Amino acid sequence: MTTRRRLLALTAGALSGVAGCLDDANTGEGTRRGTPPTTDGSAVESDESATETKATDSGSDRTTVTGELPAWEPAWTLETEFSHVLGIDTGPDRLYLTLNDEGGPSGVAAIRRGEDSVDWQQSFDGEASGGNPGSPDDHRDGWGVLVTDGAVYSVHGRAESSEWTALHALDAPSGDERWSFRRERQLSVHGVNDGTVLATGLEFFEPEHSHDTPDEPLQTTLYGVDAASGEERWSASFDGVEHVTVGTETIAVATADAVTGVGFDGTEQWHTGLAEEARAITAVGDVTVVSLGDDRRDTTVLGFDPEGTEQWSRSIPGSSLFTRDGRAYAFGRTITALEPDGTVAWQGTHGGEPTFSPSGDRLYTRSGSQADAVNAYDLPGGHRRFRFDAPSNDAWPVAATEDVVVAEAITPEKADFTSLFAVSAESGEPQAVYRPADSVFDSEAIDGTVYTGFGDGTLAAFESGEW
Repeated sequence: MTTRRRLLALTAGALSGVAGCLDDANTGEGTRRGTPPTTDGSAVESDESATETKATDSGSDRTTVTGELPAWEPAWTLETEFSHVLGIDTGPDRLYLTLNDEGGPSGVAAIRRGEDSVDWQQSFDGEASGGNPGSPDDHRDGWGVLVTDGAVYSVHGRAESSEWTALHALDAPSGDERWSFRRERQLSVHGVNDGTVLATGLEFFEPEHSHDTPDEPLQTTLYGVDAASGEERWSASFDGVEHVTVGTETIAVATADAVTGVGFDGTEQWHTGLAEEARAITAVGDVTVVSLGDDRRDTTVLGFDPEGTEQWSRSIPGSSLFTRDGRAYAFGRTITALEPDGTVAWQGTHGGEPTFSPSGDRLYTRSGSQADAVNAYDLPGGHRRFRFDAPSNDAWPVAATEDVVVAEAITPEKADFTSLFAVSAESGEPQAVYRPADSVFDSEAIDGTVYTGFGDGTLAAFESGEW
C-alpha cells in the first residue's frame, strides 16, 4: 500500500471532523451580485436533514446512491516502470506523469493524449517533491509538474532526509533535460515570467523528536532562475514565509505579519504589515488577495493593488483562497466569489477543494455535514445545480469533464481505500463506480476522458458513458 497517499487520506479524514461541525445549506442561489456577505451566519441556513440517512428527497436537488451501480471500467490502462503515479498534468498535446518509487528513483513521463504508450520518460535521483503548481485545480497533493513555454519543470531530491532537492527543466516535446538547479533546501516552482523561472527554497529542519518545532522561523529564499540556462539571476530571503503567489505585476510573499511585493527582477516593490497572520494568498491579475485570521470565525480578506496599497476589505466566513477566470474564491463556512475590486459576485454554502469543468461554467466543491458530499454550482451566477451525497463520511470532487464529475469517497469496505463515482454533470445522478485495488493519487480530465494515477504505478483512462 502507499504510504504517502495513506497519510494524505487520513489527514483528509481528520479535516472532515472539523467540517462535520458545519451544517450545509440548501440555498439554491448565491447571494446577488454586489451584496456584501453576511457576518452573522445568516447566509448559511442550518440543514438538519444533512445528518439523517442519505436519500434523495423528491423534488430537491439532492442525489445519492440508492442501489448497485454499474461498474465503470477503464477504456485502457498503462503500467509504468514506477511504483506510483503521483501526479497528472497537461500540456498542448500530452499528459505529463509524475512517477515515484519510495526512496527513489523518481521520474517524469509524457503520454500523448488518447494514447496508451509512453512518448518519453526521464528518471531522477531521489523522490518526487511536492509543492508545485500543476493543473489549476490541483489543490490536493501538490505533486506534479509545471508545463509552460515548451518546457516541463519538475522537482526531485532527498527532501525527506533533509539533504537536497533539484529543479529540472525538460524540453516538453523530447524530454531532454535543459538544465537542473540544485540547492540544500526544499525547492518549489511557482511560475515563469519573461524568461525567469520563479522558485522558492525552504530551509530544512531536522527535529530530534517527532513533535519538535524550530526555535526561530525557517528561512525561505525566493529565486529568479534564467529559463534558458538555469543560472541564478537573483535571490531574496525571508523568514517565516507562509505563502507565495505570482501575479501579473509582482510576486507576493506573505510572512506571519506582512506581505511583500517583489518585482520579477528580484527587487522589493512594496511591504505592508498585517494585523493578523495570513491564512492564504492568491493573485487575480495584478491584485493580490490575502485572507487573515482563522476558520473558527469570519476572516478578513484584503485586496492590494500593484503598489501594495490596500484597495478593499471584506469580512467573510472562509479563508482558503483560489483563483479562476478572473475571480478569487474564498472557501470555508461559505463559498464567496470575489471580483478583483472586492465586489461579492455570489455567495454559496460551506465548501472546499474546488474542481472546475473544462469550460469553466461549473464549480464543484466538497461539502456536507460530514464533508461527505459534492455540490455543483453554475457559473458565473452561483446557482447550485445539485448536491451529490456520497455513501461515505468523506467525499470530494477530483476531476470533471463537461458530462461527468468524478467524486472520490472513502469506502474501505468496498475498495482498497476509496471509490470513484461517475456523477452526471447535468442531473447529479450517480452513473457508475470504479473500485480501485490500490490507492488513488490523482485524476485529471482532458478532452472528455478522465485519467487517474494509482499507487501500483498504473495510469487508467475512463470514458464518459462506458458503463
